[in-house]
Amino acid sequence: MTFKEFKDIYRNLETLEEKKKFIQERLTSLANFSDQRKIDLNLTSFFADFISPNVIIRSNSNAIYGGLLVDDMNVYSDFLDYIDNDVDKFLTSEPQTITYIQDYLYQYFGYFSGSWDDREDVYFGRNVSITEFKNQNLSQCAEKCALAHNLLLFLGFQSELVFGKLKGSHVFIVFKPENKNFWILYDPENPVRYVNSETGQKDLAIGVSLMSQEEYIDLKNVKPYSFHYDLVKKLYKKGTEFQELSRVYNVEKINELTDFNGLAPHR
Repeated sequence: MTFKEFKDIYRNLETLEEKKKFIQERLTSLANFSDQRKIDLNLTSFFADFISPNVIIRSNSNAIYGGLLVDDMNVYSDFLDYIDNDVDKFLTSEPQTITYIQDYLYQYFGYFSGSWDDREDVYFGRNVSITEFKNQNLSQCAEKCALAHNLLLFLGFQSELVFGKLKGSHVFIVFKPENKNFWILYDPENPVRYVNSETGQKDLAIGVSLMSQEEYIDLKNVKPYSFHYDLVKKLYKKGTEFQELSRVYNVEKINELTDFNGLAPHR
């Protein structure tokens, strides 16, 4: 199912029961075609399937730390409720869709990222449901990207969860706009800092960057990708003075000793 097909079907559903049935059938279809293996950040670079509720995302080979379960199946209907079930008004394009996904992530997890010590306590000795991060301001890149990746797939996009590096160990997303020959790198954990030209106030833009097909292939071949600011500047026309150091993403193999605290925000 493509993004257009998703919207064509959903806009014509009139009753709550019809919407519930469609969402359940869509999630069942995604789960049936997904890879059910454990996702190990030490061994996997790109993961393109839907993350089913029973799949464990681990970032540490150390047995004393558990993994993440993306098992909140209410997220998908909640997201559609968040946009008032109006896919034509709120999901008109890929950048707008990402804007509302990012806003929803803030609503779900909270606006702040968790500290290393707090996260270590959460994962110590057990697997953790993503619901335990809800409204707790504890999430970092792994939790945000896992949820955003599933939402993108649910809406009909081709999305890949990427386990790599941005200075330190990091998780991000690359997804493909429908009928386009380019990709978009999306980093939910790291918005772009800029100054609003009208107010002079510092603000945050979504961490998105256009990626050519060649750059996508290069990234798969373990070549570094330098973040481009053209898309951010286009989306945030009032933005000036984009205040951050250049970002370079790559997918070099993560050291097996990297612990979950290594999944830290880019500074």
